[in-house]
Amino acid sequence: MKKDFEKNIEKYINEVGISELTTIINLSDKHTHFSWSDLDDNSLSVKAWGLAIEYEVIEEVNKRQYEISDKELIKSFVNTGEVESQEDIQEDIQEDIQEEDTYGKEQLPEINLSNAKWATKDKIFGLLGLFGVISYAIEPLREGVYVVLNIPLQYLTHLFPFYMVILILASLTSIWAIIVQQKIYTTSTRDMLKHIKSLTKDSDKKFGLPDDATEEEENELMALQAAIMKSQIKPFGAILSATIPVLIWLSVTVNVVGVGETAKFPILGESAWSSSLIGPISAWLFWYILTSMISSQLFKKLRKLF
Repeated sequence: MKKDFEKNIEKYINEVGISELTTIINLSDKHTHFSWSDLDDNSLSVKAWGLAIEYEVIEEVNKRQYEISDKELIKSFVNTGEVESQEDIQEDIQEDIQEEDTYGKEQLPEINLSNAKWATKDKIFGLLGLFGVISYAIEPLREGVYVVLNIPLQYLTHLFPFYMVILILASLTSIWAIIVQQKIYTTSTRDMLKHIKSLTKDSDKKFGLPDDATEEEENELMALQAAIMKSQIKPFGAILSATIPVLIWLSVTVNVVGVGETAKFPILGESAWSSSLIGPISAWLFWYILTSMISSQLFKKLRKLF
């Protein structure tokens, strides 16, 4: 602590001079506690007073008054002229800055951008998801998906009422989505975003590097942004590859098994499963979305407990 204070005195003398320090000492001789108003006119500049506070040459006693920090030590600098050279002081300041950079700045986590690349399984999931989306739009493909899925899923319609069939399938697809996001694709974009924030923190632009950024920093930013996009898109292929076929099967089954059955919803009232409930959303799809959201939240809560 004493060494740090000595450095502060040296910095103060280097910036404003020994005469200002002498003025403060003389003021402390007259008043144990003093304020700016106790100074004679123009005896101490505003800058010198502010730096005295900043470098802790004077300490705050209350909101209006100050006292000198260590009069004997400060006097020794004035009496002996033990002031470091400009080069030594600048070297000390630079060391302090480097120390702050080392210990004061948040350490960035290590990242591996190669994890964002699409592996073979990612491409397979992606193709399955794309096929599912196309199948939903093309009737022959949609019928083909229904026929294949109906082989195992038809037993559900024999065992449970239709609303329970929707609930079971919605829960299973929700659990699959959570497993995909938290177990299969574990690459977090949070660490990448920390690196982007570190690169762009000195920029005046909302998004982008500062004007003096190097080509290496520009390439790093582009690589990070591409990796984030790939990491966010990858899980959708796996999720859609299961969700879309289930929705196709339900959309056909509702016109076979669900005919004649109705569902009652609070406020919205009673509706046939295939009828429109809210705009273009039919009753079965509304029930699927609702149960999917609830089961997803419930599963997340259970995972935290166990």
